[in-house]
Amino acid sequence: MDSIRNIGIFAHVDAGKTTLTEQLLLKAGAIREAGRVDKGTAHTDTLPAERRRGISIRSGTVCVRRRGTDIRIIDTPGHVDFSYEVETALLAVDGAILVVSAVEGVQAQTSVISRVLTSLNIPIIVFLNKTDLAGADVQRALGELRSIVPRPVLMEQPEDGLLDALTACDDLLLEQALHRNVTRDEIAAAAARACRSLFASPVYAGAALKGAGIDELLDAVIECLPPPHDEGELSVVAYHVRREGDERKVRLRVFGGALTTGAAPVDGFGKIRRLRIQMPDGEKNVDALKAGEIGVAVGIEGYRAGMWLGKRARGNSEMTAPVLRAQVAPQDDGDVPALLAALDRMHDEMGNLHPAFEPRTRRVHIRTMGEIHQQVLEQALLEDYGVAATLMPPEALYRETPAGVGQGSFDMMMDPWKARASFRVEPGPRGSGVRFASEAHVDTLHIKYQKDIEKSVYAALQEGLTGWPAADIIVTLTGGQGSWLSWGGASSHFGPVVPLGLFAALKDAGAQLLEPVYRFEARIDEGAASVLLYELGMIRAVCEPIAFNDGGATITGLVPVETSQRFAIRVNELSRGHGMWRTRFEGYFPAPPGIGRPIPRTTPDPTNPALYIDFITGRTSKIAASQFDNIV
Repeated sequence: MDSIRNIGIFAHVDAGKTTLTEQLLLKAGAIREAGRVDKGTAHTDTLPAERRRGISIRSGTVCVRRRGTDIRIIDTPGHVDFSYEVETALLAVDGAILVVSAVEGVQAQTSVISRVLTSLNIPIIVFLNKTDLAGADVQRALGELRSIVPRPVLMEQPEDGLLDALTACDDLLLEQALHRNVTRDEIAAAAARACRSLFASPVYAGAALKGAGIDELLDAVIECLPPPHDEGELSVVAYHVRREGDERKVRLRVFGGALTTGAAPVDGFGKIRRLRIQMPDGEKNVDALKAGEIGVAVGIEGYRAGMWLGKRARGNSEMTAPVLRAQVAPQDDGDVPALLAALDRMHDEMGNLHPAFEPRTRRVHIRTMGEIHQQVLEQALLEDYGVAATLMPPEALYRETPAGVGQGSFDMMMDPWKARASFRVEPGPRGSGVRFASEAHVDTLHIKYQKDIEKSVYAALQEGLTGWPAADIIVTLTGGQGSWLSWGGASSHFGPVVPLGLFAALKDAGAQLLEPVYRFEARIDEGAASVLLYELGMIRAVCEPIAFNDGGATITGLVPVETSQRFAIRVNELSRGHGMWRTRFEGYFPAPPGIGRPIPRTTPDPTNPALYIDFITGRTSKIAASQFDNIV
């Protein structure tokens, strides 16, 4: 596998990432003419929306051959609204090219991506782009890079400076330099060792549009970024799903073992009808995909981007979870079934929409990343599925946590669920999600049943007392009783007993809404700082002390997502286009009284046991005008 490199190209939007990919293809001889983003001819931007807007929306995979090495390149979107494509691509690569504009320097998405790359121990090469443009400042960009990547080392500098930078992170080079003059090849080898060991990040400067610096970058990919490592057992991750006609194509990376045509992969995703491998001259049909290879599988249903088969070879690549939701309103109410079918299909490809139908209001909601994301989805619904719909202005995606400690239980003596479950719920640490514990003795309740109860708890908490998902909660099973037959078997998840007992405890504790909060950084002229501070107060921001420097002011702090969705426009207005507004998701915090509201449930309400049991047992139709009418 030494002759393979699997890399990703990552950047903030408009840093020149796709233009760089085109030049890599051209210099390696894979294409005769480089495409242009502004002309809609880029080889990795194939969607009509990408060509209209001049931005990448989905990731694209290409392959080039250089010096006998196959370099598979995943070109990812730079706009924050399409971060999910970046997150899944991060799971499939062994090395990264981080593209930074020498004019704008390190930007918001650059920082987020570099943080995840570092956490996943993925070696980084930096390409400083647009060095030919007015305003380019390589040294300023290098200074900003020092705070986000391991020891950035500019490779195009006098040998003495390069030697000093690399001896600080490579002991072998230091030992060589103490005894004799080192060669340029030894310096290059030290840069490769430092990069693969995560001690340094080689930096190359150039201008992608003009092809400057591309040859050096291609050579650095081979020398500095590592080849694949065989995990020794089945380990496969999907990073991209796309439907073309009746075919569902799953793009995946094999870390260990092999996938073969006709074989059923683990986890029950169905048989693989066809496999294709990414090669420099395009995709080719193969009988098997082996460790280190990137390809396409056709025939695996339900296997979505971010899912693993077998061993998980990478940690969490999440950059930012969707913190907004929007109503999707069809122009014709009769199009609701078609809209839901289209959104389910789109979620299968994109993975982060999570469409939900509210039976009582007949409203459809999805999770959204922002304005551009919504515009693209509207166009896709109309052009790809023939459904005319409007995405309404988004609202914050709240969570709920217990307001205190609550106890609850439910005894059920109805066939086939002759059983009992008791719970205690309490608030958990911020950011801890849902935690489950059990105090039930295995002599009273078999360990298998306790594990099935745990699964049922997680499912039930997707909608809490307020209709929002529960978070930062500790659920303890305090007792239970029942046999295999009385629980209804493994597939029943213990019928209604678990949610009814759990929600009795939640009701006893009460609910505290949690709102999503950004950490922000704003830069503006010193004269406008007081106005900006006032307006930040109006949107409930909590500001830290202002830092003044060189006639400017930097304000940092926390601000609710709900109130700050379009605040970047206001900062731009106050600064006459010279300010900066940067945010990153900080977490969920308790919402002040009067902030946030409950939302309608999409599933039956366990706080009403009679209605809930009637729904579970199929007697819902006997209840006139119940909350379950019109469920689809």
